[in-house]
Amino acid sequence: MVLTRYFPMSKKRRALLTILVALSAVCALSIFRLNAADPTAGTIMPTSTPASWNGTAAGGTGNGEETCVEGVNCDTFTLTVAGTPADWAGKRIQIAVSWIVLASDYDVYIHKTDNNGPIVDQSAHGAPSTSETAFIEPATDGTGVFTVHVVYFTSTTADQYHGVATVVTASATPPPPPPVSAQWNIRSHGTCCEGNLAAAGDNTFILLPVLVQGNKILKSADGGSTWTQKYPPAPTSVPFGIEGDMQAFGTDVIYFGTELGVAVTAHSDDMGETFTAVQNPLASAGNDQAWSYLGPFGDLRPGGPLPTDEPYVLAGWMRIGSAAVFSFDGGLTFPIQTPLVGNNGSGPINVVCRESAHAPNDTGDTRIANQNFARQKSGRHGSWGTDRKFYWTEPADGGNGGRDLYVCKTDNFGTAWTGIKHPVVPGPASNFVVSHSAFDNNGTLYVLHGDKLYVSFNQGESFAFTHTLPRYGNAGRSDAGSDQFFAVDCGTIHLGLMTDAGESRGNVFYLRGSRVDTATPIWDEELVDVVENNRLDFMQIVLNGNGIPTLSYTRPGSEVTTASRNAPMPVFGGNPCTLAAVSAVSRKFHGSIPTPFDIPLPFSTTPGIECRSGGPNGEYQIVVNFATPITLNGATVSAGMVTSATANGNSITINLANVPNAQTVTVNLMGVSDGSQMADIAAPMGVLLGDTTANGSVNSSDVGEAKTNSGQTTNAQNFRTDVTVNGAINSSDVGVIKAQSGSGSAAAPNKHGAERRR
Repeated sequence: MVLTRYFPMSKKRRALLTILVALSAVCALSIFRLNAADPTAGTIMPTSTPASWNGTAAGGTGNGEETCVEGVNCDTFTLTVAGTPADWAGKRIQIAVSWIVLASDYDVYIHKTDNNGPIVDQSAHGAPSTSETAFIEPATDGTGVFTVHVVYFTSTTADQYHGVATVVTASATPPPPPPVSAQWNIRSHGTCCEGNLAAAGDNTFILLPVLVQGNKILKSADGGSTWTQKYPPAPTSVPFGIEGDMQAFGTDVIYFGTELGVAVTAHSDDMGETFTAVQNPLASAGNDQAWSYLGPFGDLRPGGPLPTDEPYVLAGWMRIGSAAVFSFDGGLTFPIQTPLVGNNGSGPINVVCRESAHAPNDTGDTRIANQNFARQKSGRHGSWGTDRKFYWTEPADGGNGGRDLYVCKTDNFGTAWTGIKHPVVPGPASNFVVSHSAFDNNGTLYVLHGDKLYVSFNQGESFAFTHTLPRYGNAGRSDAGSDQFFAVDCGTIHLGLMTDAGESRGNVFYLRGSRVDTATPIWDEELVDVVENNRLDFMQIVLNGNGIPTLSYTRPGSEVTTASRNAPMPVFGGNPCTLAAVSAVSRKFHGSIPTPFDIPLPFSTTPGIECRSGGPNGEYQIVVNFATPITLNGATVSAGMVTSATANGNSITINLANVPNAQTVTVNLMGVSDGSQMADIAAPMGVLLGDTTANGSVNSSDVGEAKTNSGQTTNAQNFRTDVTVNGAINSSDVGVIKAQSGSGSAAAPNKHGAERRR
């Protein structure tokens, strides 16, 4: 099993050569002066162009920053950060170090003041790679002198590094984590260090690595509450198993993994109850991480399918080795084995694609729908496309501190590749070495890299949308980017990720992004678990046929852990695969003002908050909008009563009465139809009288806001403080808010920007 280095823990791998005897302090100082970076120093300010330098040390082998010898196997670039911390608001400094040879390995440590000062950031990933990236945050780290200390872990003078300091946009500070959700069944499985997942129908499967004795496969038929071992039938049935990946389709379950020098496949035709294991000679040294990619196509075998073929194609790739392999019979044989130029488990293997890649080209919407891609598990780097091609995505150094994201594809099993080179905007996680990709059943391609989700409607030729995740995996316990994974279904993405929680802990999150194939996705999240520091090779997440998400990660002691939600997270607004609403608002007229004012009610588990009075009868009006004209069978509400529900063109207007205060109510629209599709639609509304700031509680800030607006006529900017809905803001509004002070709502805080006037 590959050994990986983690931050902030000490490195696990050690240099092969003994470090030179440390020089005397005087000699070391002399070498420092003669062998610092070239140039030795630079200055940067918020409006500066990039500052660059080159390494000058002799190179060779090192064993870490603590023992390196300046000028021999480490050197220093001194960077003065000008200005004050306030000048750097919204900006930070990216320190990018790059080189040419994949086998070389440089590590970067950034210190305040000098190399003996505190470390503000570091990047020390292992080979193979060609870059390291770290950051200075002047707004919090301060300004003044910093040193960029570069350690030559394994390198030569012929492959000197190039350093660039670039001013980039700072990442937004994520909100504090919510309380740990009680909706998850957490089960520990007791083996190291990753758990690969697969799901089909009601069943979920996990592959547990068990060195020497072989891997284990466990099955859950109850949404992750209980697990039963199904493979191997005896501990020694598959010796020398190391690592592997899992896929499931229909009644088939397939394990593709590694032994020493060969691959092994365990294939099940009966939903994982029994397995047939075979060894597969490969044109690749199969002795490290193995990945598999399933495409639901049963007719891709050259020359036509054989009677033994399955209704899917399987691709395999191993981290150590340089061949992509393809199977048409569920992994029992791999008749196509295509050598690949390049060999890198943490990053690119597709040198041919990179050398021939073209610039992005907006060819319009050319998606090909395929319902067999429902609830698709993403692939680490690779995936099958609905266009019957095999895809590969990889980030790479773009030179001068920049990065590129390549989308590569082949329609002849890797014999020839075409690719698109997408420049990546520098920023948080743009240096991550791992990307993930998948197509959904609409034919939309999604590429996850760092804190960005890239969405393509034309098979990666261009990106229609680039979404910034509200959180991304950055626990630093694996290859950068492996702390997150996704499954996708019809424009909705389900992410499992682990973030750095400080004090060597990690927060395990589940994120659901609804309508990520639009410009305005809706993000919901739950904190699943908080874990202590422990090795994690990667995370995974899958969805079973009931929409139950299952995550895999690691905990100390219990090691591989699964977390499965009790039920799917509630979906409001309808299923985007069938008929979905576009928007919903709470609408009220204020006094004699002729136009109403609307409070948006997003379709989310954190609903918008209606702060205005419903009068003595608790009356409210909700308007739900659709893309096309619709009809309606009826409506109900979870609290209160529906007095009328009318469809008119593209909208449905629902009038409510007896709606209680200080809770979330849900309006349910039954039998909404556009003439070709029918669905039930749910729209939530938080009700909290006096919560003008929409933060989930009524307090002095709401009173203060009303006092500030007192004496004004109600308008589109201040209408939330007209809680009495009489068209003027005065002492009566202040009095109502004061009377409600201290109350709270079941609705989570969620203020969705400026409300619009109709």
